Amino acid sequence: MNNDLRKALDFDPIHEAEQLAGKTHHGDDSVVWLGMALGHKQRETTDALLFLNRDTNSWSQTREQWEAVVLEIGFELVLCLPIETTRDFYRIYWKPGLLLCTDSYNNDTVVNGATCYFNYQGPREAMHKCSSGPIKGSEDIWSGSRDGREGLRFALDEMSQQGQLLPTWIARPHLWLLHYMDTKVEGYDWKAITKAMVEMLPAHVQQSITP
Repeated sequence: MNNDLRKALDFDPIHEAEQLAGKTHHGDDSVVWLGMALGHKQRETTDALLFLNRDTNSWSQTREQWEAVVLEIGFELVLCLPIETTRDFYRIYWKPGLLLCTDSYNNDTVVNGATCYFNYQGPREAMHKCSSGPIKGSEDIWSGSRDGREGLRFALDEMSQQGQLLPTWIARPHLWLLHYMDTKVEGYDWKAITKAMVEMLPAHVQQSITP
């Protein structure tokens, strides 16, 4: 299952189309259309594998279905705020060492964006599709994040099997705790917004993410 799911999540339809056509997609719409067809077909396979893995897949899940998977993984909801002038919400979930932040869309029916932040000790290659950097003074401890909309359970399992997700952070990743309406305000201060969000988190969460 894991190998099949990894291949599905890593599938690049344009690259596959270029390999089949023997030419680049630049300036050639036929390759682009082939890539789109391959991507559509692969989406069916990816959806099926994510469903069997009880994994996050916001492309085919409602927000409630996505949240049910997140709670099953072991996260708990620690902050829920209405997004002004909408019927959507900004939510933060916590599992020891894992901060998962998400905003909803379309009257709170779908997941708009989701990012999981962490500190990890283990091999770099175990972090599937993660943005990360080594923590200063260490060769195998990383501060990073991963898109939580698709394949989050798979990514966390991969890291846990090959290393350890640290329950208390040694270094704080680059946190972006903003929802889609925050960025529509001219001159918005992302640092101030993120700081305010952190200060609203439960004390035990703040302590765990503050080195």
